[in-house]
Amino acid sequence: MSRFKKLLSAFSKVREQRKCQITGKQFSVSDSEKDLYRKHGLPTPLISPEEAIRRKLAFVSSGKFYRRTCDKSAEIIESVYPQNTQFPVYKASIWWSREFDATEYGREFSFDKMFVEQMLELWRVVPRPSFISTNYDSCNYVHYVDGATSCSHLLLCSDVINCHYGHFLNKCRNCWDSYHLTSCDGCYECIHCESCLKLVYSEYCMNCVDSYFLSNCRNCRNCIFCSNIDGGEFMIRNKKVSKDEYYGFLSRLELNNRSEFETAISNFNSHVSTHPLPYLVGDIVGKNTGNYLWNCKDCHSSYDCHNCSKVFHCESMIDATECLDGVGYGRNSKMLAQFALLGDRAENIRNSVDCWNNVSNLDYCSHCEDSNNLFACVGLRKKSFCIFNKQYSENEYLTLRKRIIDHLKYHKHWGHFFTPGFCGLAYNVSAAQVFMPLSRAPAKLMGFRWDDEQENVGAADLLLEANSGSGLVLQAVPEEINQLEALADKSIFVCEISAEAIEFSPQEIALYKEFNIAPPRRAAFQRHLDRISRMNRKRVETIEEMNKFSFRSLSKKQDIIKRV
Repeated sequence: MSRFKKLLSAFSKVREQRKCQITGKQFSVSDSEKDLYRKHGLPTPLISPEEAIRRKLAFVSSGKFYRRTCDKSAEIIESVYPQNTQFPVYKASIWWSREFDATEYGREFSFDKMFVEQMLELWRVVPRPSFISTNYDSCNYVHYVDGATSCSHLLLCSDVINCHYGHFLNKCRNCWDSYHLTSCDGCYECIHCESCLKLVYSEYCMNCVDSYFLSNCRNCRNCIFCSNIDGGEFMIRNKKVSKDEYYGFLSRLELNNRSEFETAISNFNSHVSTHPLPYLVGDIVGKNTGNYLWNCKDCHSSYDCHNCSKVFHCESMIDATECLDGVGYGRNSKMLAQFALLGDRAENIRNSVDCWNNVSNLDYCSHCEDSNNLFACVGLRKKSFCIFNKQYSENEYLTLRKRIIDHLKYHKHWGHFFTPGFCGLAYNVSAAQVFMPLSRAPAKLMGFRWDDEQENVGAADLLLEANSGSGLVLQAVPEEINQLEALADKSIFVCEISAEAIEFSPQEIALYKEFNIAPPRRAAFQRHLDRISRMNRKRVETIEEMNKFSFRSLSKKQDIIKRV
């Protein structure tokens, strides 16, 4: 099934077996995990790590933006939340302005009512921003982005310039249609690459330059259709060729024609199928389990992490330590437990979502920024010592906080993450549906909402626009970039899979010209789904076989690479 079913900790001695309260399946809790739960003052989990990460991903946007009405100004805005969201949504500039202060929604905690009931009452009335991004300039459709210039259609990115249609890009420039890149420049349709330059349709590469269709390569230059190569130059299908042979072969591919580009992708997939990926991908140090770990140490059952240590069951963390059971956003986090999307410089936080920029000492908080010492608060900025959005003195706060926690512990309600009813997104429009898809019935049985209105909404919008008297014609994307330019002002291009509109900006057209490649026939979100599916390629299944594929053991002599 999914990668979240992979091994738990093979390096921490397991003391306890538990049964997941959702699926009934057995899962293990190691001594190291229990120590970290105790350090956070939390009970050990009642649901499996897989179901726990599903709940966190259900809070994460899939990356789509929706047209909706601002609940403050009545303007039509672009938002990551559709119109029928549970809580009010404000235009981002209004939410960040001085006229909005969420302490206006403050209320007292009642010891006579259920905590979850009171929290939901506050949750449903406090407005949220239409999207969350900081330190950005000349950007459109960016969510959870910190430090961006001239970018569009990005999710969970930091320190990026002129990047478009990407997820989890860090310190990148001029990258398009890519997933999880670090320190890359001029890359197109790449996943999990680091320190690469001008790379096209490649995966799991490091320090590769001017190459096409690479898988699991390092230090390669001018290579095409290659897998598991270290230090290659002018290679085709893992074989050394002359410079003239290489450029002649590249020219004959005719990647500027979409049909030929699709044929090249098919040939690449065939090549990779005979050169399987290693069991683990990344530059891994110390005792780690999971995958896609780069410069990590003592990370267990974790994925897509960079420069992390002592984390358990975590996703997409950068420069983090002592974190447990969560999905990250931003850098330099410490002591986080049971969380989703906590931003830069977050410390000592439990059971919270969507909090960012210098946040610390939070419990059960959502959409709080640059704040500390908050308990069960929503939408606060630059605040301290608040409970249910009501301001207290420091002594009052600490006394009441302890009383509430003791009360919750007595009734055995303390320490567990938000239930699915708190998700601001329906399951089918969240990242959970991308990585851990469910159909409508099981999602609703688990307590998640389902948005029926978003089904086939792309096709409906296209028909409305085509019949609006605009004079635009619905049609498929043409084969070549020159044809696209000629038709751009007269057409609504339609995704061949989802029937959504495909938008082509002048910068995007310029990119295809520079790389001399054909424009895609699929909409941006469909291309994202395609990239995720690429991550499910067949892998070597044993540690012994894995060792033969590790980057450090790769040799230019390909006879050491075992095929399966």
